[in-house]
Amino acid sequence: MVLVTNATDTLDEHLDRVGLSHSADAVVSSAQVGMAKPDQRSYEIAADAGAAPERCLFMDDRLENVGAARSLGMTGVHCRTM
Repeated sequence: MVLVTNATDTLDEHLDRVGLSHSADAVVSSAQVGMAKPDQRSYEIAADAGAAPERCLFMDDRLENVGAARSLGMTGVHCRTM
């Protein structure tokens, strides 16, 4: 599992604080890679860390982020309620 997030440079600290630092195999954080969703390069980095895009499931609450993942060949799910 790869976490793709538009986060600040304190993400690692926050994940540690809530006990989630080891929940993902990799993290693609906008603060670390220098780009934010829906920049398609964010999704390409995530796929490189995990699996080919056509084997990826991307879930997000923002439709534009889901659309960007779909355009790369990922399965995208728009989560409208949490």
